[in-house]
Amino acid sequence: MSSFQSSANSAFPRIGNNIPPEIRLVSAAPSFPLQGHIPINLLLLIIQQLDDIETLANVTRTSRLLYYLTIPRLYEVVTLKAYSAIRYINDRPEGFGGGSPFAMGLDGLISSPNNVAQYVKTLRMCGDWREVDTGDFERGRVPDNTMILNVTIKAAISRADRLESFIWEMNTKPMKTIYQGLATRKHLTHLKIHFPSSRIPRPTVTIPGLPRLKSLHVVNIDPLCYNDDISLLLLEAQKLETLTLHWSPRMRNEREPSVDLQSYFGRIVAEKKPLSPKHISFFNMFAKNDGTLTKSVLFTEARSLCFMNSMNHNDPTTVFWDHTWNPRGQRIDFLSNVVKIRSDSIDTSMVNVLKALQDLQEVYLVNNRDFSCNSSNSLTTQKLLEPGVSPSSVSSGTPTPYRTNGNEGASVTIADLGQDISTGAGAAHNETLNPPTIDAPQPSPVSSEFINSPLGSSRTGSAQKHISLASDYIAAITSHHGQSLRILLLRDTWTLGRDVVLHIAKSCPNLEQLAYAPESPGSELTRTIIKACPKLYAVRLLYTPDHPFWLTMRHEPQTHVEMMGLELWRDEYLGMKYLGVGGFIAKLGGRIRATEGPKWRRSVKLVTWEEARHVEIFGLDNIEIS
Repeated sequence: MSSFQSSANSAFPRIGNNIPPEIRLVSAAPSFPLQGHIPINLLLLIIQQLDDIETLANVTRTSRLLYYLTIPRLYEVVTLKAYSAIRYINDRPEGFGGGSPFAMGLDGLISSPNNVAQYVKTLRMCGDWREVDTGDFERGRVPDNTMILNVTIKAAISRADRLESFIWEMNTKPMKTIYQGLATRKHLTHLKIHFPSSRIPRPTVTIPGLPRLKSLHVVNIDPLCYNDDISLLLLEAQKLETLTLHWSPRMRNEREPSVDLQSYFGRIVAEKKPLSPKHISFFNMFAKNDGTLTKSVLFTEARSLCFMNSMNHNDPTTVFWDHTWNPRGQRIDFLSNVVKIRSDSIDTSMVNVLKALQDLQEVYLVNNRDFSCNSSNSLTTQKLLEPGVSPSSVSSGTPTPYRTNGNEGASVTIADLGQDISTGAGAAHNETLNPPTIDAPQPSPVSSEFINSPLGSSRTGSAQKHISLASDYIAAITSHHGQSLRILLLRDTWTLGRDVVLHIAKSCPNLEQLAYAPESPGSELTRTIIKACPKLYAVRLLYTPDHPFWLTMRHEPQTHVEMMGLELWRDEYLGMKYLGVGGFIAKLGGRIRATEGPKWRRSVKLVTWEEARHVEIFGLDNIEIS
């Protein structure tokens, strides 16, 4: 029981076994463990596993003892969402007889006699605040209701002594008052700020430093929208482990060269105190490479890199800026510790990066489709990006024309390339590159026999480049990262033949998650993959929305679920937990005895995208900024 005690006490440091005498006297549970009763520390462990707010609230009403034990868990994560209009429930406005839930929630944190704010570890402010008198900004004064909002939130922050994470996702910008409150929180390690897109003149401030900060996420950075200065915040965050910077897609869409990295990292360069984050993510970056980034960030400590809608070397309208990031001929030994790469860009420079690196564990080639808005378990309604819509426009909510890079425009079959990929892969897996550099593009491993075949000769030059690039990617991944690779997400436009898929499976025996586009649906290939990759527990078959098999599943999802259950009960499938087909995700349970027909079948349940988000080949195949 000692391990249970230490775990419980670490989660609830102020509780442990120190139950106040008045609660011991009135509680139905005894103050010491007796036969037939649950010990206090075991109760704490049970409560620690509860994550449903309604359940936690009900537990607090059970007894005084459970109230005392559960109240810290109930207020551990607080989200307050504002609405610009009154919402009605059963023909009554929310907060009937009082204030809005947002206002009453703030009041509870500030004026609660039990000081529930002391239990808050994560505070998230989101929604649409109804600003009035915004014309005061143009007269040089902050409107009263905006100022009162900031003062009130600062008061709540001041009472949250254990605050570790603060998230701002409101339609108005935080003022200096809130930053001052955050600067006083000694335990604050995570900060996320979502700047609004409004161009109404607002006061801008330099965000004070937070020396204990470990994670910084800044969203919707736009030089024309009165963003606050984050340079001092970055300079003081010497313990930073996760850095995520999301620029507004407006600059890249409009080809506006207004982003200067010196304005964010200039203080770091001047002080010569570079950051050493382990996880780096950049979204919609459209800036010239002047060396500032490499001087201010030590990529030698980086473990994961994510670049979304950034550095597109194939767009002629942005090439003068994006080409400055081309690593050809440069040493990249400073990326030797990277084990995870996530990107939506497909080009030859990325292939050469994959060849120069060694022993990656996770590779995500993100597709330009969004299935995350599924609302029903059947997943029959999908929110898809229409052809010609920019992935970056999803973040801004405004569809804008998307220029493809010439390598993705149609599904291209690269069947019969298994031998070519294995022989044209370049360096062997254990070959040492010292120092690794980005070389000029190498010839494609696609055989001349295939190019001259009826299938190859019928393709356009652009399609043949697509085939060549796809095979280069697979060759680089399997030859340099096969033994270490655990998660692999490929493009849904790369239709792979049986030989290519088996080559991937045999080259990557430690795969745990795999997403690929098969040439034809069938269970025999899946069984073979599982035999080659015994650790595999999540497989996703990538189909474009116009694929006949996906269209069939959308019309008859339940029929396919029953067919999955009849196939997946076999012994070789028992290690699998998730199977994705197109926009559908099936969660696989245990074996069940059938009432009719075959004796056994597998429990299969269609789940939403949100429910499967923790599985990386589903949750990270998007262009979201989370």
